Amino acid sequence: TLSSGAAEQNIMGRKPESVDIIHKKVFLLLLATSVLMTIPVLIGFALYQGSLLKEETVAFTLLVFLEGFNAFNFSSLTKPFYKSRKNPLLIAAVVFTFILQLALIYFPPLQRIFHTTSLTLQELGIITLAAASILIAGEIFKTVAYRNNKNN
Repeated sequence: TLSSGAAEQNIMGRKPESVDIIHKKVFLLLLATSVLMTIPVLIGFALYQGSLLKEETVAFTLLVFLEGFNAFNFSSLTKPFYKSRKNPLLIAAVVFTFILQLALIYFPPLQRIFHTTSLTLQELGIITLAAASILIAGEIFKTVAYRNNKNN
């Protein structure tokens, strides 16, 4: 399963953070990522006003890609993704999801079923960069937090 990734090295040496299912740190991270995910979707809608099918395809693709990149933010709440152990199942799941999304927007039978339309390579590139911004923001946040915790 996706949850079978390797545990962080010092997990048993840390004091329990909270008994809440969603404690303050996770709630703040969820809130921040929600806001950061909403902005590109709203911009995508604004850029394609007048073409409902294009608007919906851009928003749908943005959401799928944003969620995929955001999954890496939550693979560790204390270490940046580039410094943490990689979970190959998580990486495979995200790549598979991206491939499925591409099939939904480029394969005509799936376009008809899911009411999507093709995107240009430029549009797809912009969507990918916009979606990757959620991972970049999470990495910056955790890098700064990790550096501060390491110095304490």
